[in-house]
Amino acid sequence: MKLSISNLAWNEDNDTVVYDWMQKLEYQGLEIAPTRLFKANPYDCLDEAKKFMEFLKTTYNLDIVSMQSIWYGKKQSIFGTCEERNYLLEYTKKAIIFAENVKCPNIVFGCPKNRIIKEPEQIEVAIGFFDELGKYALEHNTVIALEPNPRIYNTNFINTTREAIEFCKLVCNKGIKVNFDFGSVLENNENFCFGKSEIQLINHIHISEPYLKVIKKRELHKELKKILLKNDYNGFISIEMNSDLDLRKLKETMKYVKEVFI
Repeated sequence: MKLSISNLAWNEDNDTVVYDWMQKLEYQGLEIAPTRLFKANPYDCLDEAKKFMEFLKTTYNLDIVSMQSIWYGKKQSIFGTCEERNYLLEYTKKAIIFAENVKCPNIVFGCPKNRIIKEPEQIEVAIGFFDELGKYALEHNTVIALEPNPRIYNTNFINTTREAIEFCKLVCNKGIKVNFDFGSVLENNENFCFGKSEIQLINHIHISEPYLKVIKKRELHKELKKILLKNDYNGFISIEMNSDLDLRKLKETMKYVKEVFI
């Protein structure tokens, strides 16, 4: 397993401080929210993104290993009008091209407010939507990882890890996998009853708490590690928190996650 951290966990003024910690603690990957780096129209900033990728690699030996918050600021819905859905398809395809340009192998799909389902039969709409995106992602050397979002985030579509896995099976597309979110496990009081074939659907893992609060030390983290090792998970373990915390807490968390998972 390998370590990464989302750049939502600190403010941009502290970027170089955290990158230095990452290098010293042997973190290999940075997870990015594109609008955190490029405020407006991030997917049009391909040249700048490539330069940023090269800067990370040459200066800190870090790779961009995941993207999140890919629809930040967007109001359209998968289950809205055809025009809304087509807009989101094309916008996400731009995100996929962005990911390809920075050699990013994982795109987390969270976006709770953009995925409120109105009728049960609309599941077919979602299957078609993600099937098209999964095929496009594979063509461009990346994967869309579906993240369960509990109801506390005001959505009703894919609230649990089990639902994410079952939907992934329905789409049946190698470009669509699952983002395992520890905060969702906690909020939903889930267990870890997953078979090897289901673990293999997990492309990325967030170590988090509900509402992205500071990560607590938990025996469940050690249980998760055992299951991942048993099932040969070799992807990234990524810290996900919000930036409303003392930087010292962030460094302590980075050390803790390394101690548990490596």
